[in-house]
Amino acid sequence: MTSSCIYIHCHIASAVCYRSPICRETAIGDRTSGKCGRSIAILGIYEKLIRIGKDDVFIVISFPRYSQSTVNAASYAARCGADIIAITDSETSPLAANADQLLLAKSDMVSFADSLVAPLSVINALIAAVGLKRREELSETLSRLEEMWDENGAYKKD
Repeated sequence: MTSSCIYIHCHIASAVCYRSPICRETAIGDRTSGKCGRSIAILGIYEKLIRIGKDDVFIVISFPRYSQSTVNAASYAARCGADIIAITDSETSPLAANADQLLLAKSDMVSFADSLVAPLSVINALIAAVGLKRREELSETLSRLEEMWDENGAYKKD
């Protein structure tokens, strides 16, 4: 699966998401470079998806209680021809209907504090797989990040 732009939308309880250095751009992205990543907040999701199309990938993440805006966004992106990768808890999830690829992470939410161990493990595996496929680019990105962090004192050194 190749894409012009990768959009990521996550709704897990309190919308816990994280990005990896594999994703080249921020929420604004850069469609001219042929590669971009967009992390989309729940508010403004439709405005962010206005340009999504057949050359794009939409990674959508949601678990019970499924966010209606997340389900609607996945449906919209599918109608626009984007490839949909859904990370959710079961084949009966409302995200499954529009998913080209369905990645399942069981998430038994039995307490007041939802466990995100399984979903985050699936996300880590996906990031690792993409990183292995794009090893050279990832290495360059991480080297540049380390230089920027050093130059700007981002982390305390011993």
